[in-house]
Amino acid sequence: MAVWVAILLHIPMRRPKWHLIPGAVKGAIFLLSLVLAASMMPVDELPAASWQTAFALGFVSAVFDNIR
Repeated sequence: MAVWVAILLHIPMRRPKWHLIPGAVKGAIFLLSLVLAASMMPVDELPAASWQTAFALGFVSAVFDNIR
């Protein structure tokens, strides 16, 4: 509640940049879709922990981090 009060009190001092909202919404939807996809993964079928799987997951993570 205090965060919202602080935000509302500071609106007159700093106007929001509304033109940035569409890009932020696209990014938020992409992030939420990744989280949804990860939450649907069956945990029982994950590969055993090893340096090979850690390397593969790191590679996949790097690919997703650089999508733009």
